[in-house]
Amino acid sequence: MAEKVWAAEDVVGQLKDGLGAAGVVLPSLRVDPVSAADRWAAPLVDLGRCNLDTALRLVALLREWGTPCPPSPVRTSWTGGTGGWGG
Repeated sequence: MAEKVWAAEDVVGQLKDGLGAAGVVLPSLRVDPVSAADRWAAPLVDLGRCNLDTALRLVALLREWGTPCPPSPVRTSWTGGTGGWGG
């Protein structure tokens, strides 16, 4: 069981490094503790939640790598607070 958890932690580390190099930080990225405690199932990687700016950076990254994403011509950034969507 420990080997599976170590493998999952290694993958999480690789994801953090790779996404970080692309300017994307998923603050909740981790090995899911519930699935990691299961003796038989493989641990899951919990990508967690992120704010709208991070989600938009992920979309831009996917587009850059040629992954089709539906276009969003108006919503290109989130200014937060009362500013709302930017152009």
